[in-house]
Amino acid sequence: MDTLVQFCQMWAKNHGYAVFKSNLVPGKNVYTQCDQSGHYHGSGVKKDGRTTSTTNIGCPFVIYGSVPTSKKVVDKTWTFQIQNGKHNHEASPGPRSHAAHQQLIPEQIEKIQKLLKSNLKAAQILLQLQTSNNKTYATNKTVTNALQKICREDLDGQKPAEALMSILQESNWTWDVK
Repeated sequence: MDTLVQFCQMWAKNHGYAVFKSNLVPGKNVYTQCDQSGHYHGSGVKKDGRTTSTTNIGCPFVIYGSVPTSKKVVDKTWTFQIQNGKHNHEASPGPRSHAAHQQLIPEQIEKIQKLLKSNLKAAQILLQLQTSNNKTYATNKTVTNALQKICREDLDGQKPAEALMSILQESNWTWDVK
């Protein structure tokens, strides 16, 4: 199923669109829709003061993928059917316009972990990623989010002060908490 969705995503990426899994029954079927499907929700103000809105414009594009579940069928290959192949909007100018294409792959996250140890800033890390692979569509915010996630994992659920205290205890430093 993931291979089918990845294929649809790569096709969409090359044609100026992005898709997502909208509905699925694991091992049986999956619906893939345009990332601009759904209804538009106008701008609103959150409690923290940020103004938000959606890019949804009710795009009808839908692909249905399924695999036979009958025990009589020997060939269990995925097939997909385009239920509605029309978009009600123009293609985007490039893959960078879609958050789905800005995601980091596992190899890039490993590289970010290595570069983090070199004390590089997010912008410098992004430049390194783009230099090594010109098809990297990540943004500075994507790299910053990855760095924050790595740091949270390194803290192992502890608060920064707690992590520092445990490091001091392990290394036999004398310390005093006030």
